[in-house]
Amino acid sequence: MEISFAHLSAHGATSILDIENWIIEDQQPWAIFSTEGDIGSLLGELLCDELAYEGSLEKGVGKIAQVSLVEQQRLLEEELAKNDTDFLDRIDNGSTIYALIYQQCEDESLTQRLINELDLVHLQESGFRVLSTGETRRVMLARALASQPDFLVLDNPFTGLDVVHRQSL
Repeated sequence: MEISFAHLSAHGATSILDIENWIIEDQQPWAIFSTEGDIGSLLGELLCDELAYEGSLEKGVGKIAQVSLVEQQRLLEEELAKNDTDFLDRIDNGSTIYALIYQQCEDESLTQRLINELDLVHLQESGFRVLSTGETRRVMLARALASQPDFLVLDNPFTGLDVVHRQSL
């Protein structure tokens, strides 16, 4: 999937993303380092059509997914909006990890493979809202991979992960 930017400007909460000219060729990996805290999230939101911009952005045909704190917060807010604790005789811990991954691909074998590979087996029936930061990050990565994207934006993908999971990922 080729992506090209020209004279592009996008505004985030605390940063401005300005790209004069940049072409990402098909199958070409990039790493972007910035002293600005949310540039990676801005880029992910921009590529996933969740951010307004001025200038030119051309994307080839294909699916883009992102793993970021912004995306993680968005899912948490969706889960909190569905909170049924007031109507149940128990605390509603949110959608199960299995369900959150499965809804991205609707493929049981892919869902189970990602759960196994990302060390989520013991958590697959747990609710999203009770996970640690590292566990949540692994779920976000599994969801992104389950969508089988052609292009994947990873914004600080190791945030909250312990040493063992950083090495395995």
